Amino acid sequence: MQQQFRRMLMAMLALLGVLANAQSIQSRKLGPATASSISEAKLDPAFQTTKLDRIALLPFANTSQYKEPAAIIAKKFVSQLSQLHPEYKFVPPDETINFISTSALNDEFNVFLGDYLASSTARKDFLDDLRNKLQIDAVLVGHITAWGQMNEVGTFLGKPVVRRVYVVGVDMSLYRTTDGRRIWYGKDLIAAQNQAKLPEAADVISDVFARFFGRTPY
Repeated sequence: MQQQFRRMLMAMLALLGVLANAQSIQSRKLGPATASSISEAKLDPAFQTTKLDRIALLPFANTSQYKEPAAIIAKKFVSQLSQLHPEYKFVPPDETINFISTSALNDEFNVFLGDYLASSTARKDFLDDLRNKLQIDAVLVGHITAWGQMNEVGTFLGKPVVRRVYVVGVDMSLYRTTDGRRIWYGKDLIAAQNQAKLPEAADVISDVFARFFGRTPY
């Protein structure tokens, strides 16, 4: 009996190890402490010496693919940025897009987004137009890396175990318009409890990015 209990205990500990492993893969769970820090961020020393009076927010590079989360995240993100960083003037995505359309820069903008998605680089010609015509010092652009269900694979007693999780993931980059240099980068992934909790997780990830704009994790 004692041997059987020991085997059951070892199995439970192994299972807990799998779940802990999955927790690290799926990042943080949606909860009170979720927004305590951003999961990954890089700050270029040039951020501190770059003039940043006006920053243009661009729509997510894959907004058409993720319309619902893009709308949720963008609305909360713009609001939080303005409240938490009053030292900057943030030009919201709809205003930036209106300028792009009225200035016949749609093709240049699409090429810019394509290069950003493919190589995380910012085209200088498009940035020049924003700087010269809108007096923009930097642009903030990102894309949604995850929204909805995904499967994680762990191991239990030497065998693969598949676990279903629901996640919201985003990464963003800040490029200065003078030379296209990336002076800040942030990335985060938050796991929701279920499909219905995804909008709540999107709200939280918006808060995380707004609070940690221009900063690195604790």
